Order: sequence, then C-alpha cells, then structure tokens
Amino acid sequence: MNERVQEILKGLSNEQKARLLYGKDFWYIDGKALGKIMLTDGPAGLRKQQGKADMAGINESLPATAYPAGCAAACSWDVSLMLRLGEALGRECKKEGVAVLLGPAVNHKRDPLCGRNFEYFSEDPLLSGKLGAAYVKGLQGVGVGACVKHFACNSRENGRMLSDSLVDERALREIYLRQFEIIVKEARPWAVMTAYNKLNGTYCSQNGRLMTEIARGEWGFDGLFLSDWGAMRDQAESYEAGLDVEMPGICGGEEEILAALREGGMTEETLNARAGKVIELLLKAREGEKINAPFNREESLSLAQEIAEASAVLLKNEGVLPYDRENKEKIAVIGAFAERPYYQGGGSGHVIPAEEVSFLTALKERGVRYDYAPGFTQDGRGADEKLIAEAVAVASVWERAVIFAGSYEGTESEGYDRTSLDLPPEQTELIERVAAVNQNVVVVLTCGAPVSMPWLKSVKGVLLTYFSGCMGGRACAALLFGDRNPSGKLAETFPLCYEDVPSAFDFGKNEEYAEYRESIYTGYRWYDAAEKEVLFPFGFGLSYTSFEYGKIELSSNRYRGEGVLTVRVPVKNTGNCAGAEIVQIYVGQRAPKICRPIRELRAFEKVCLQAGEEKTVTFTLGKEAFAHYSSQRREWCIEDGEYTIYAASSSRDVRAEAIVFADGGDDAETMSAPACPAPGSGFSRERFLALSGVKIPEPRQILPITLHSPLEDLQKSRGGRLLYKLIVKFAGAGKDRHTANMQRKVIAQMPVLGLTMGIRLSRKGAEGFVQIANGHRFKGIKTILRDLKKHRKKKK
Repeated sequence: MNERVQEILKGLSNEQKARLLYGKDFWYIDGKALGKIMLTDGPAGLRKQQGKADMAGINESLPATAYPAGCAAACSWDVSLMLRLGEALGRECKKEGVAVLLGPAVNHKRDPLCGRNFEYFSEDPLLSGKLGAAYVKGLQGVGVGACVKHFACNSRENGRMLSDSLVDERALREIYLRQFEIIVKEARPWAVMTAYNKLNGTYCSQNGRLMTEIARGEWGFDGLFLSDWGAMRDQAESYEAGLDVEMPGICGGEEEILAALREGGMTEETLNARAGKVIELLLKAREGEKINAPFNREESLSLAQEIAEASAVLLKNEGVLPYDRENKEKIAVIGAFAERPYYQGGGSGHVIPAEEVSFLTALKERGVRYDYAPGFTQDGRGADEKLIAEAVAVASVWERAVIFAGSYEGTESEGYDRTSLDLPPEQTELIERVAAVNQNVVVVLTCGAPVSMPWLKSVKGVLLTYFSGCMGGRACAALLFGDRNPSGKLAETFPLCYEDVPSAFDFGKNEEYAEYRESIYTGYRWYDAAEKEVLFPFGFGLSYTSFEYGKIELSSNRYRGEGVLTVRVPVKNTGNCAGAEIVQIYVGQRAPKICRPIRELRAFEKVCLQAGEEKTVTFTLGKEAFAHYSSQRREWCIEDGEYTIYAASSSRDVRAEAIVFADGGDDAETMSAPACPAPGSGFSRERFLALSGVKIPEPRQILPITLHSPLEDLQKSRGGRLLYKLIVKFAGAGKDRHTANMQRKVIAQMPVLGLTMGIRLSRKGAEGFVQIANGHRFKGIKTILRDLKKHRKKKK
C-alpha cells in the first residue's frame, strides 16, 4: 500500500471505509470524494446497460461494436491482434464513461458442452494466458481497467452457483490457474473477479488460499478482487479471505461490516487492507481518465472484421475454395444465418451491435449474383419440408453452393449448458440433401463450441467462423473469395463424438459437485495420451497456400534449469499466394517417471509470408517449458532427462523435432510417485480421491430453505411455490423468448440472498423470503416490509 493510499485511509472513519467494500448499485463503486466509477460487461464488446438494472443484469444495452467472441478470436493465435482489441474496447469504454471492463473471460474449456465456452479462449492455458495478457495490456494501456474472470474452475453453467469443483493440486496449478498466473505476472490487471462455484469445498469468493496465498502471495497480484454478481455468501469470511469488493451493492452492507468488526468476525487490519485496494482502484481510474484515447466507430468496425478474418478456421477444402472472382455465375446461398447471422452467444456478454453486416449484404456490396433459400427457420421449430425442398431446388441449379449452419439463438448461453454436440437435426438433413444434388458444397459454421459433423465426407469445404461478431458476414465473403487467406487454427479439439471427451463421465451428472478426475489430461493432452482419433485436432487449420518447415536449431543441447533455451525454426511458404502460418512449439519428456502428457504447447508465433518467402522464427523456452507442478513438494520441478522439442502445424502435425537434455537438479527418485491418474486407469473415484486428497461433499439438504438455497428449491416447500412462480414471472416480463428463458434459468440457480440485488433490501430483510418459504408467511412479509421501510428512510 503506497503512502498516498495510507494518507487517504487515515482521514476516513470505519463507516466510510466500510462503504467502499461493496458496490453502490449494480454497476458502480462509489468512493464519495474520491469519485464514482462504473464497471460493466463484457469481453467481446461494451455492454453498458440502459435504464434500470434487472435481477440478472442482462437488460438491453447501448449499441456498441460487437467483436468476434473469445472462441473465435482465440483461433487467430495473434497476440498483437488481441492487444489492439483491448485498446479498441478501452477507447469505447472511455467514450461511455466506463472505468473497468469485466473481461477477459479466460476459464479453461474442460468440456465442449459448457454453455459459456463461446466466451472463453482455449483448452490450453498457455494460449489462453498469452492472449488474455495481451488483451489486458491493450485495455489498460488506454487507461481502462481489466477485470479478469472467473477465478477459478468455473467450467460449467448448470449449478454454477452451488457446485463444488473437486480438483487435484497438480491439475489446478498446471491447467486451471496457469492462464490467470500468466496474465497476473505479465499484464498486472486492475481487478480479478471470483467465480460463483466452490473449489475443493470453499466458495471462491471466500477462498483465502486462492486469493491471498496463491494470487497475492505467490504471483504478486496487486490489484483488487471483486465478487461475481451475487456470489458472496458470508461477508466477514470473504473479506478476511481476501475479497475486496462485493458486487452488486446490497442494503445494510455497512452495518454488517461494522457489526463484524465489533463481534470479532473481521479485523480492522482487514478493513484497512480491503478499503486500501478500493482506493487504489479509484486512483488508477482517475489517472486513466487523463489518457487521451478517442473512439472511432469506423475503425472499430474495421478491426472487428480484421479479427473475424484472422480467426476463421478452414477445416476442409477439396479444391473448391477460394471462389473464382471472375466466375459471374450465381452462387446458391443456403441457410437462414446468411441473412440473419447469430454473431454472439447469450448472457451478460451479449452486445447489441451498432452496425451489422450479413453475408447476403456482403455479396450485394461485391456485386455477386446469388440465389438464396433459408432452408430452415431460426426459432427451433424443427424441419420444414417446404424450406428444405426449396433449398435443394436452388442448389441443384448452380455449380457452387454455400450452406450457413450453426447454433440457434439461445442454445449457447450463460446460465445453462448444451445437451449435445449435434447441430439441429433439420440442419443436418438440409446439408445432406443439398450435398446429394450439388458436388461443390461449402459449409460455413457459426457456433460457439465444437459440433459433430456426420455430413463431413459429403461436402467439399468447411469454414468455421464461430461467433464472428457484427462484421462476420463481410469477413466471410472476403475469405470465400480469396481477398483474405484463412489463417486461423483451432484453440480446442473437435472430438469425433461426445463419449470421447475425458470429462463426459461426470459433466452435468451432479449439480452439487464436479469431479475433475481426468486431472491434467484434458483437451489434446487426453486425446494424444489415450491415442483417440479426433475430428479435428487442437491447433489445426488449413490455408490456400502451403508451408514447409526446416530443421530445428537449438542454442544448446542441454538446459540447466535456469535461463532460456533458444529455438529457431525456418518456415517457407511453398504455395502460390501469401499466407500466415502459426508455428507451434510443443515439449514432451521422452521417458518420464511421473505422469506427463505426450507433448504440451510451450510457445507459438504467427508468421506472415509471401509466396516463396522464407523466415526463421525464433522462440525462447524457460523453466516453465520443462517443469511440472509437484503436489508432494508444492513447487514447480524439472525431472532430469531428455525432452523432445516439436515444431508443429497442429498438435498432431509435427514438422520437425530436436532433443535436449534438461537438468533440473531434482532427484527423480523422490518424484517417481504418479501425481495424477494415468490414461487408461479408468479414472476411478477411489484413485482420484487417493491422489488428490479431496473429499466428496455430503448431499445437500434442501429443506428447510436458507438464504443460500437456490431459488428453484422454493418449489419443494409449500410456502415457497407461489413465491417462486411470482419471481419467475417477474424475471421474464417484457423479455424476448430467448432472453426470458436464459433469465429464468439464471434465476433458478440464484441463491435466495440474490433477491436483494436491485432492490433496497438487506440480508436481514431477505430472511423474510426464507420465513415465507418455510411456512411463516405473515412473519416473513412483516420482516420484508420492516426492512424496506428502514432502508427507505436511510435513503432519504
């Protein structure tokens, strides 16, 4: 804590300090004389909410530039592009008076059915961490704070507010915390948001080991911890554990803090430390206001298109792409998304676009002639034979046909998970029937996560755009017609079927806890170790040109546990057009005595080459490239031995190899016990519990209802059924069908205490709802009315 902050603290009473520890309302932190700052969503565009905040914080927002979602942007593997994205978001924040943006979202993609995967970057923590760090640097470079989220192990949406993530220490350090560590150390974010879930028995918002011991003590995090909206369960315990701010604001927060001070639940040292962090944030925001960073809408839209172009992944191309721009014959355009694209997923990060360009609009801009048939409706009503027949007829006439398929609005969202990898059956039928009459079908996929492709062999080309933002239509046209050469690479594996996913045994089976029995074997680490075939591997992506790798050159054939090892790889563009290749460096131990993945991503670089051009790409590898986390020793260790350095075009397309001996100074014999379940062991619960030391929680008691019961539990109590119906009805009022559905699902999981959000009711007042649910209707109503009256008077 610097001298200026200490001086300000000295001039504040305990009451004034206490007021700093919780939000003024849904979006503001009020420092009184120090100023008021606004925080708002979201990772892929500014979502500044208009009007009164709703219970879930997802009412309509001001129009803004909607950039490609995290699932798409990550496929660019382009650190410099993410830096520019952060800068552009910061400029728009400054225009709208926003001091802190709630992003990036960097949770690990444990399972492809997680409903919020579209916001996250990758199944590899290094890729997520490097992209996230660049995003944060860009944002904060123009004077707007980043709030990295969700810390930690928030890998699903169903049951997220009560679920306990059971994770062994090694997986925690190597997979689920690593991206946060990289961002904290490289970019120093102003804030980190704690997740809703528990981690090994303790809610993240009151997890002292996460916040104080690891983030602050080991990584040197010097920013502010704030809760996800409504995530705080115990105020004093959270502040003592290291949380600085509760969001959103709650009536009576100051009284509770002062009471905790009097009763010994919270120390004055803690109060000063937490208030000091809030003051630091307010001062950073004040300094940030001095940075001149004007916003230009046209420039931001141009960047959105550039990111969409750099992020699209060409999954298949049997000579059908790029389209010949000189061919004036019409193109058959099939699929409703060509006319009305679904550019982002749902929830708190959903942006209302200031401008939007569809693929059909982009074709008109280019003067391209086409015949269009929607083929399906976007309301999820199922197959429409008339629409499919019309599409087949259109496709049968013309030489070229492009089909736009993907996720319907509301199927990928915050608040709930997907139920299948499959596209809607009417879309699968459409693709198969069109492919039967046209031999040059290209499928453009707009989705937020992996999907199955039973029709893959029937089509000539597949372009994956993910959720490509408001300029996705124009970007797609530029890619299909060869104005831009696809250069995106998958940031996650596409499995052949869901049963092959390592977490499939557990995901969604129990809302009260999730057993991360696969440990470090997640994503490509599992598929490679288990020798599983996949649909498309991690890091895969085609181009309109080709690249050849030369021999790896190492600065030394021995790494002694400190300093860096330099790796040089020549890469040549052997095709006929300019293109970009993402060179991926993996490291694998040749004969480990402990469980290790076959190979792990340790560095990457995007290199642009003209036709015939060759460049040497240089990488530096440090200790982290060879180390694993020892659960026994509680530190990062290098096991002595030979390691292979792989230069690859994907996790399964190795182009060059070199051997280095790493001398970590560690006695291998003391590290020989397996630190995680090995592939093929069956991931048994007994083995997982023995190796991890975690405990399976006791079944949750539903009745009686408490402040921390999910609202859906009200349906189990006689007094709560009517109350729950009224809450759900109120939540969906005035919303479109998809938003109302999402909001209902979010609210079903929300704790009873969450009813205080957005209304002037304290935690004591919320006890009234508990009393009503438990059969004491009149007592509960009296409690609520008394509390409302009390805080109405205070407001006056």
